Amino acid sequence: MDMLEIKPLVRILRELAEERPDAPMITCGDATITRADLDARSNRLARAYGELGVGSGGANVYPAEVEAALESHPQIRSAVVVGLPDDDLGQRVHAVIQATAPLTDDDVRSHVAERLVRYKVPRSFEFVDTPLRDDAGKVRRGAIRDAAAARMTAQRKPAGARS
Repeated sequence: MDMLEIKPLVRILRELAEERPDAPMITCGDATITRADLDARSNRLARAYGELGVGSGGANVYPAEVEAALESHPQIRSAVVVGLPDDDLGQRVHAVIQATAPLTDDDVRSHVAERLVRYKVPRSFEFVDTPLRDDAGKVRRGAIRDAAAARMTAQRKPAGARS
C-alpha cells in the first residue's frame, strides 16, 4: 500500500502555482483568483500568524505575555518581543528593550524568570535608546524583528568576512 504524503497547505499551493500559475483557483462572480495569487496570499497569512506568536521549540510564546513581564520591571520603559531564527529551536525568543537606566541581561533575565515559565524567558536581550513604538503608539514588529536579525547576523560574522 502506498503511503500518502502529508503536505502543509502552503506547500500544496506553492506547487500548484509553480505548475500553472495563471490557472484559476477560486472564482466568485466576476472575480477570479489564480493559483499564483492564492500562493502569495497564503504566504502573507502564514507570516501574519507567525507574528502573533513565537514558535520556540514546539511551544508557542505570545509576545504580549513576555512584554508585560518585561515592562513590569521599574527600569524598563518599553519592550518588544520577537522570534529570531534558531538552528535548534526554529525560533528563539528575543527581547528588544528601551530602559530608563542601565540594565544587564542578567538583571532582566532574573526579573522575568520570576514571572514566566522557563521556555518563555527570552534567550537574548538587546537594549536600545530609541522608542519602540511609532507616533501612533503601534509596534512595527516585523521591522524590529528584521533589524534585530540583521544585527545578530552582523555580530556573528567573522572578522574580514564579506557579504
